Order: sequence, then C-alpha cells, then structure tokens
Amino acid sequence: MSDFHTDSDGIEVEPEARGLRKQLEQELQAKREAESRAAKAERELAFAKAGIDLADSRLSYFVKGYDGEIDAEKIRMAAMEAGFLSAPTPDVPTEELVQHEKAATLSAGTQTVDFDTDAEYLNALAQARTKDDVIALMDKYGSPRTSFV
Repeated sequence: MSDFHTDSDGIEVEPEARGLRKQLEQELQAKREAESRAAKAERELAFAKAGIDLADSRLSYFVKGYDGEIDAEKIRMAAMEAGFLSAPTPDVPTEELVQHEKAATLSAGTQTVDFDTDAEYLNALAQARTKDDVIALMDKYGSPRTSFV
C-alpha cells in the first residue's frame, strides 16, 4: 500500500501535504474575507467623510449605486449633483443672520426697519431716557431725523 492519496483534483499527494494544502486554502479564504471587510470599511469611511449618513435609507440608494472613485470629495460632489446633498450652510443661528443682514442694509443706507412695528426698535425707544438716547437709536436703526424741539 502506498503512502500517497489522491486529492480532489486527481493528484496524488502525501497525507502531510494534503493537510498543508487545506491549511493554505483556509488561510487564503481568510485573507480574501479580510480584504473584503477592509475594502468595505474604506468605502464606508469615504462616504462618512463626504457627509453621507449611512443610516439614512434615502441615501443608501446613492451609496449602493455609486461606482465612482472612492474619494470623499468626489463622493460629496456626486451626491450634490444627484440631489442627495445640498451645499453646506454655516452653523450661524437665524437670529444672528438677521442681525447681520440688518446691519449690512443699514450701513448701505437702505432702510429695513419698520419703525411702527419693529419690536426691537420700539422696546429700545421705550427705554430711552434722554433726547441723546433717542437720537442714538435713530442713528443706529437708520431712522430719518426730523428736527427736535
């Protein structure tokens, strides 16, 4: 009786070699699985860096269908072109934006304050104690001056 056995490919191998071949096949399979997980993780990281919420079911269609280069900036641009993302907006409170707009229009000489209904102006005017306070408020809000008695 021979010490050789035939493997699944019909090749005669020694018993020790058969165990080695099986071990190599298992290691190769483990390597392929690890590479697949790493590629998936790289892809998810690129989408996360691009600002894509992977938990959003609407965006999952974009993630599944995207076949471009795995680069955060290119992914972001493709998502904006496809309408899945909008251009980033600054994290400035609405109140502050309104104040900036008001200051810009006042400094440009255009009047945006409705002096009869603007609550901020009317409150400040009610708290004014002297003629100089009133004049300062009028200058601040761009109110047209009339002569004072």
